[in-house]
Amino acid sequence: MEREPENGEPAEIKIIKEAYEKAFMFVNKGLNTDELGQKEEAKNYYKQGIGHLLRGISIAAAEPGHTGPAWEAARQMQQKMKETLQNVRTRL
Repeated sequence: MEREPENGEPAEIKIIKEAYEKAFMFVNKGLNTDELGQKEEAKNYYKQGIGHLLRGISIAAAEPGHTGPAWEAARQMQQKMKETLQNVRTRL
């Protein structure tokens, strides 16, 4: 398992966190744009958000060695990403 030198955080957790942050940034932009009536632009933001959501949930966080508070937080992020993915897909 690859480790990040600055804080010892596993690379998988870093990927999940980055995907989470980017996904919600794009989903929020999509929602704001959608509310302004700019449907095509909103779709583009939603699709970018979906890409990051899929990336984040593709990381295996439930492996036997993945224990502790950082992994628990990563699993919670993934659960929220799965729920958001369903919601975004219904908007498309």
